[in-house]
Amino acid sequence: MDVWVIVLIFNMLKKEIIKVMRNNRTNNNFYPQGYLGKIAYHMFKGNFDKVQYFAKRQVQTYGDISEDDDRIINRLVLDFKRQQEAEEREFQSHLGRI
Repeated sequence: MDVWVIVLIFNMLKKEIIKVMRNNRTNNNFYPQGYLGKIAYHMFKGNFDKVQYFAKRQVQTYGDISEDDDRIINRLVLDFKRQQEAEEREFQSHLGRI
């Protein structure tokens, strides 16, 4: 095979790889579940104006919130509650109250 053909193929592959990497960055991979985590966190904290804001952003960006999304939000809220309870128990045990 000619060296120029190999170089041409390499450059084409390189361009495609760069394109995929850029798309991955712009597809909001930092939040693979969209805004569901933020919605759950603000539900847990009782910031309902922020819940509405992030729910609106979720719908605008990813479409309607499905039943599966709702389950994810509920699971995350429960996880936040469990984490807070565990931290509270640990704090109380350091104070010798438990």
